[in-house]
Amino acid sequence: MPLDAGLRKKWKAAGYERGHGSDAVLLPAPTGFKRLYYLTGSEHALSNIIFGRVKISRFSELNDPFELLGQNFGDPGIRKLVRQHKDTFNEKKGVVCFSADWTDPVLWSHYAAKHKGVALGFDVEESLVKEVRYSSARLKLKMPKGTSSITPLIADALIYSKFETWEYEREWRILCNLADSELEGGLYFMPFSGNLKLVEVILGPLCDLNLRKIHALVGRSYHGVMVYKARLAFRSFRIIPDGKSVVAPTS
Repeated sequence: MPLDAGLRKKWKAAGYERGHGSDAVLLPAPTGFKRLYYLTGSEHALSNIIFGRVKISRFSELNDPFELLGQNFGDPGIRKLVRQHKDTFNEKKGVVCFSADWTDPVLWSHYAAKHKGVALGFDVEESLVKEVRYSSARLKLKMPKGTSSITPLIADALIYSKFETWEYEREWRILCNLADSELEGGLYFMPFSGNLKLVEVILGPLCDLNLRKIHALVGRSYHGVMVYKARLAFRSFRIIPDGKSVVAPTS
């Protein structure tokens, strides 16, 4: 099944930026949902598909040491308060991180086993996710005088703020209550559902998984999921669909 350039008009009408990686492969997410991508190694991707879930990350384990610490620390009192908040928040909340697109080669290098992994595309209910904001400087949020805890407004800003050099990730986040999440082997998981629906499985340019076998595996449990391979673009520094690998969705 060749790429369909006519689909690009529908992606544009849905509000996606021009040149989205999947805009000639399948339709965009329906109204009320956002198409987002979870990049991971091939072994983890297979586990995600088989068990129908994605791993919830702990804030203390994320690769940005400034997670939840984006506030300016010039004031020692604020420094102590924000650090205490991170420790407490990390025990109660986790996060599932997605990207708005999958075409940046750095994403594949950092999160998908140096292009040997997989990008899982989901239609995520918009009420569940929030976009990360990127800043060139630490936040200077005003704390109420004499306060002994972080206000909800400040807590929210800390969750969704990162330094501008992370902007290539184009990150969106689902915040999760750990107490309500699946726990197995000390790890937390969020199950696939009608609010987190798998719609794409994209094998990286160097992924050695057998495309036909993955298509069959996905087809046993999911309906209408597009399974295809990515390749290096010929005229740009982008990762794009390998048109020859795009087949009809699973039924």
